Amino acid sequence: MKKTLILYSLLLVSFFIQICFMRYAVWFPDLVLLIVVFTAVFHGVASGVLIGLAAGFLKGVFSGYTFPLEIVLFPAVAIGAFMMAGMLYRQSPVAQMLIAALAILSVTALQVLYLNTISGNDLGLTAALANSWRAIIVTTMITPFVFYLLDNYT
Repeated sequence: MKKTLILYSLLLVSFFIQICFMRYAVWFPDLVLLIVVFTAVFHGVASGVLIGLAAGFLKGVFSGYTFPLEIVLFPAVAIGAFMMAGMLYRQSPVAQMLIAALAILSVTALQVLYLNTISGNDLGLTAALANSWRAIIVTTMITPFVFYLLDNYT
């Protein structure tokens, strides 16, 4: 129960940090996604899906158009991260980086495809990934450090 409360508190804190600082910092990781992936990898699929549902709700409320997608997307990311962790050695920093990279790439791609469908725009998926390369790289690179801290304190 204590670990769950800590994870939800960290989710809220990381969400508000991301809202406040993401517009000012170009090189800012997706902390909410990292908490969802960490929970799924180290605490199981049930906890990961619940944290993913909470994260999707929070991100959806503040993003407006993507609300229905975010509610489904983050629990799906948790399931995918859990399955990848079952195939790989989850303590390996390389495996953690791979799981986080696949998660952020899939989230970005699905958000662009969803917005293309809803708005009728023809946003290029390649252009969207190219525009968010900083967030993808930073999120991937700090994953082992964040996972180490979260593993020791939750």
